[in-house]
Amino acid sequence: MAAAGTCAPASPKGLTVLKSFSNGMAASTWNDWYVRGSLGATGTVPYSGSLYSSPDIIPNKGSVEADPQSKWGSGDSYAQDADQQVLNNAPNYIYVRAKNMGAGGKTAKISLYAAPNNLINWPNLWTELKTSDGAIEVEVTGEHDAIVVAKDPFYWVAPSPPSGASHFCLIMRVST
Repeated sequence: MAAAGTCAPASPKGLTVLKSFSNGMAASTWNDWYVRGSLGATGTVPYSGSLYSSPDIIPNKGSVEADPQSKWGSGDSYAQDADQQVLNNAPNYIYVRAKNMGAGGKTAKISLYAAPNNLINWPNLWTELKTSDGAIEVEVTGEHDAIVVAKDPFYWVAPSPPSGASHFCLIMRVST
């Protein structure tokens, strides 16, 4: 299982601890479906970059994309961040993307959650998002090195953040 998210950093100090912890470990390459924590992530583990700006969670504001694979599934688009923000109190269609870094063809299921920003986003704070058809996960299938964008977006009318929070974080979970 892999996870990534899109969120503003809650504590630069916490990120420093993560970087220090991972610098002493031997590096290897991820070998399953991969979701980046930031645009610069390459699949090398342990990962020491930011964990809060995944380019593989793609809000498309209030519209459904006719062909999300063509728009965000190429090598060129994978190298860029769509950089769209979630709209509060308005419909959002949120696409998810992953890269198969495993050997051969594989299938994965992807779930998406929203949570108010918090220093630690415990799972009990997460709200499970659904597609417009009511599904709680989408499926991606691809051969080795395939970049796959799920055809069905998650649908969410983002409320205003609750008291004490300035925004919501999106958390993506990949299960194989």
